[in-house]
Amino acid sequence: MRHDERARSMSQPDREGTLYALGVGPGDPDLLTLRAARLLQEVGAVAFPRDRSGEPGRAYRIAEPHLAPGTQKIALDLPMTEDREALEAAWTRAVESLKEETGAGVDVAYLCLGDPLLYGSFAYLLERYSGPVQVVPGVISPISASSALGLPLVEAREPLVICPDGGDADMLRRALEMEGAVVIMKPSRLGPEAMEILRSRHAVERAMVVENVSLPEQRIYPLGTTGSSRLPYFSVVVIPPERSEPSEGKQP
Repeated sequence: MRHDERARSMSQPDREGTLYALGVGPGDPDLLTLRAARLLQEVGAVAFPRDRSGEPGRAYRIAEPHLAPGTQKIALDLPMTEDREALEAAWTRAVESLKEETGAGVDVAYLCLGDPLLYGSFAYLLERYSGPVQVVPGVISPISASSALGLPLVEAREPLVICPDGGDADMLRRALEMEGAVVIMKPSRLGPEAMEILRSRHAVERAMVVENVSLPEQRIYPLGTTGSSRLPYFSVVVIPPERSEPSEGKQP
């Protein structure tokens, strides 16, 4: 792979470069941590998944305002599919691309939406990557959505359960039975069976949807107003606990 001038200047072939898994937050570039912003100025290259159109994905667009001039860009193809063979091949190619750079002494930041280790693609790369790795946590969408709603997710001893995509109705049922807060991330698979479970638990009335959290195009609306429409991939459903009285330990 051909390096640009900056990546070459920062390459240290006498040592292996570090792979940084960089959480870039949910959408607003201002929600990057100070450490993430600093590292984006220091690394020789950034790696990121392409979106379905072949363009740099959302994680890159969040980080872009913080990149130093001349930073090398490594676009990776990580398809959204359940084909295990295709996924294994994509993960292998991605790790090879990253190792090519870090093996030449270049520090690389792999850009992750939200946090690298919460329902993120980096977890699969981490299992296959050998070499120095540092994980930099990021702001996650459930917390950002709670802030957008001005709503405490949990209080006192209430549990918090985070579910992926809403496609597993039995998982959602078990989560609601814990009588805490439930968050559904990327709820594009939330279907009729799951909605019926939410209705049976009287959870639809208090469930809120936050689309494109923290971005200018953010939208907030009750889940009950969506009808049979599928929810967007980049949205979060927040279902706070049913609180009939102040939680124990809450200040008056």
